[in-house]
Amino acid sequence: MVDQKLLRDLFMHTNSSLTTLLVLSVLFFMFLLGKVPGSLLYPWFFLVFTINLSRLYDTYVYLHKEHQKTYQKWYKIFTYKSYVTALLWGSSSLLFLPHIGDLELRNVVFIFIVGIGSGAMSSISPDTRAAATYLFLLTMPLFAYLIFQGGSTNYVLAFMLFAYFFLLIRVSRNTCDTLITNYKQEEAYKATQNELSYLARHDDLTSLANRRGFVEYMQNLVEEKHHQDHFSIFFYLDLNQFKTINDTMGHNVGDQLLILVANRLRLLITEDYFLSRQGGDEFSIVLPFVATSKKEAQKKAYRFSVKLQKAFVSAFLIEGLHLYIKGSIGIVIIEPKMEDIEEIIRYADIAMYNAKRKGRNAVAYYNATLDIERKKLFRLRHDLYRAIENHEFRLYYQPIVTIKDDRLRAAETLVRWYHPKLGVLLPETFIPLAIESGLIDEIGWLVIDLVCKQIMKWKSQSLFLSEYISVNVNAIQLQGSNFEEKFWGILKKYGVKAHEIRLEITENSLIDNFEQTKEIIERLRVEGIRCAIDDFGMGYSSLSYLKKFSFSVLKIDRAFIKDILEKPDDIFLVESIVSIGKKLGYHIIIEGIETEEQKNLLINIDDSLQYQGFLFSPPLTAYAFTKRFQASLA
Repeated sequence: MVDQKLLRDLFMHTNSSLTTLLVLSVLFFMFLLGKVPGSLLYPWFFLVFTINLSRLYDTYVYLHKEHQKTYQKWYKIFTYKSYVTALLWGSSSLLFLPHIGDLELRNVVFIFIVGIGSGAMSSISPDTRAAATYLFLLTMPLFAYLIFQGGSTNYVLAFMLFAYFFLLIRVSRNTCDTLITNYKQEEAYKATQNELSYLARHDDLTSLANRRGFVEYMQNLVEEKHHQDHFSIFFYLDLNQFKTINDTMGHNVGDQLLILVANRLRLLITEDYFLSRQGGDEFSIVLPFVATSKKEAQKKAYRFSVKLQKAFVSAFLIEGLHLYIKGSIGIVIIEPKMEDIEEIIRYADIAMYNAKRKGRNAVAYYNATLDIERKKLFRLRHDLYRAIENHEFRLYYQPIVTIKDDRLRAAETLVRWYHPKLGVLLPETFIPLAIESGLIDEIGWLVIDLVCKQIMKWKSQSLFLSEYISVNVNAIQLQGSNFEEKFWGILKKYGVKAHEIRLEITENSLIDNFEQTKEIIERLRVEGIRCAIDDFGMGYSSLSYLKKFSFSVLKIDRAFIKDILEKPDDIFLVESIVSIGKKLGYHIIIEGIETEEQKNLLINIDDSLQYQGFLFSPPLTAYAFTKRFQASLA
């Protein structure tokens, strides 16, 4: 690198000195015209002028098109033509001085040659070897001429010329050493700057480009000529359950997982694609200029999304653990001439968020409807804050009955949000928003308080008609600070006994937070609180988890019941879950029964099951619930 830098300096310095040398050649020619034989002067001037023009052309080509030849070839071209220049000027003393009798004219020639030698140092001094050869070829003919002429004056001049030669060599060597030192310092500085620049644009864990590197890449992409008429694709990937892995297994396992994910994603991309880690557990992939039509771009987006999903099928092996993790993928088709990078990122975020709402390992494409929906959800999230203060939540109770004779056994508490403008909203609309905004804990405690208050009211009127009332508890609330203390405090406040209330926890919540949840549930069981696994079968757990938790009730999700009449596989799954659950001592409740045919099929499987669903009753207000079952007390 230093040699190449020196060569570039040689050419750059020569570029400025060659023009001066051409002018001096013309002046020297005019000065000697008529004083020396033309047969010597004209050929000499032609050669000097030609070689200098050739060197000027070489300098131009090197500085603008140096890639056309190797460093070694350019160095040879530079040095050889420099030596020819020196030889021609040096030969002038032997060619012309014998024909000049006037001492003053001789001194002018002497000064010309010495001056050219001094001037050459400004352009050739970075290379001591080339400078020494150049000066030798320039000055030795004049030195020889002075020695052969004899006389004390010529000897003195020869000695001075000899000393002058070594003085210039010394200057050249010092200049070369200084330049080399400067070059090395400059290279070290550049290397440091390049390293800092790399670190600023890359993730130190995965070595992928970071968000800053991604933004710079996107800036270059939108400025490309192809962006005027080509579609590109932006994939935004978020790992599901990553926080759980970090919290339960430690950040070291989490970091190793991110590295393995990055390595798998690298296997999917080609040299043209751009892979980056946006931060945390979020990755992005850009496929630039893939098509000239949106339809073709969508086809390629679909094909690549399938590859992305397949990349997460097999487990990630870390420290002997087989970790299965999925990703939610948001996709944006970047249209030609779209230049707002932040808007593109926002679109991808909206699409990815929609994919997460669909469920694990889902894919969602951005469209304008999603943007409108996102803004609606943003406003709804804001409305949640005042919903608690304004008492906009109402409780409903869905009966849980025996499948054989429809006898009331219990009821599940369901919460509804009475929005002042949008009307009644179901939990699937606002619970995800409550989790995101951090209000799930507050809403959860409000529901428990209202349920216990209602139980107290029923008991005071001797209208507590069921064995227990179940209430849904989110794992975030369950693992919050002082859950048990707060829970028992509410029960004590309203005089509710442990067997009169049960907690329902979704399967996904259990698996996402296994160890901590298991400990809390066990402590509650010891104190007499029974818990139920809600939505069983919708997660990715093993049936072996059933024996690891201290539960009393297993609720099979409505998804298995919906198509049970048409899908024999669903019948087989329900039979298997019921059989295993009962062997482990669980009471089985089937959710979502809506037709007599579904009910009869389940009676044939096991007539000791309990169920809930619209076939028997929709969720009821406390008043309607009491009214419907009050007759059973008579």
